[in-house]
Amino acid sequence: MFIIPFDDQAILLMDGNKITSKEGTLYGLSPNIKHHEDYVEDIPRYMAIFIDQEMMKEQLSVYNGTEGIEFMGEIVQLQEGLVERIKYFMSEADNVIPGNDLVIRALEVDICHQIIRNLLGISYSNDRVSSRLEVNKAINFMYSNFSSQLSVERIAKEANMSVSHFSRVFKNETGSTVTDYLNKIRIKVVKKLLVKDRLTLTEIAHQSGFNSLSYMSTCFSKYNKILPSQYRDMLRR
Repeated sequence: MFIIPFDDQAILLMDGNKITSKEGTLYGLSPNIKHHEDYVEDIPRYMAIFIDQEMMKEQLSVYNGTEGIEFMGEIVQLQEGLVERIKYFMSEADNVIPGNDLVIRALEVDICHQIIRNLLGISYSNDRVSSRLEVNKAINFMYSNFSSQLSVERIAKEANMSVSHFSRVFKNETGSTVTDYLNKIRIKVVKKLLVKDRLTLTEIAHQSGFNSLSYMSTCFSKYNKILPSQYRDMLRR
C-alpha cells in the first residue's frame, strides 16, 4: 500500500510509532505490516494505491539490491507527475473503450515503477524537454506579437525563466540569440510587405515591429545582403 496525502490530517499508528502525513510526500507499507489509522476530527484527504504483491515483486526485481526489501512507512518527497498518472489510470478504468485494457496494463506497470523510483530516490532530468517546450512557447509568442516592442525580459517572462537563463537556453536550442531570432521573424514579415507598393518603407518598418527605418534597413541588409529598397526593386523587375 502506498499513500499520497493531500493534507496533514492522516495519521498512521505502526509499532507504537505515529506517522503523520504531509502534503507533497509519498509513503509505503509492505504487506503484513500491522498498522491502523488514528482518529482525527477533520476528515483526512489522501490517495491510497494498492498493488498486488507478486506484481510488485516482479517490477522490483529489475532494480539491484531490492530483493526482500520492505517498506515500513518510509516517507519521501513526491516526484512530479505521479498523481497525474494515477488520475489517468482511474479515468481509463472508468471508461470501456477499445484498447483501454492495454492502456490500463501499461499504466499499472508505469505507476509501479514511478512509485519504486520515488521510494528509492531514482530520478531523471526532464530539464531539456521542459526547456524546449518553454522555448517553443516563447517563439510562438514572438510570432504572435512581432509588431509590438518586445524586450528580451518580456519574452523570458513568457517562458517563465530569468533573462540570463532564458537567453542561454534559447541560444542552445536555436543557435541564435533572442534578439536575432525576433529580427529574423520581422524580416520575413518585411519581405511580404515589400510586395505591397502602396506601403512606404517607414510604414513597413512600423508594421513589422522595427522602431525605425534605419534599424530595419540595417537588419535587412545583415540577413539578405541588400537593402529593403533594392529588394523591392528586384521584385518589381
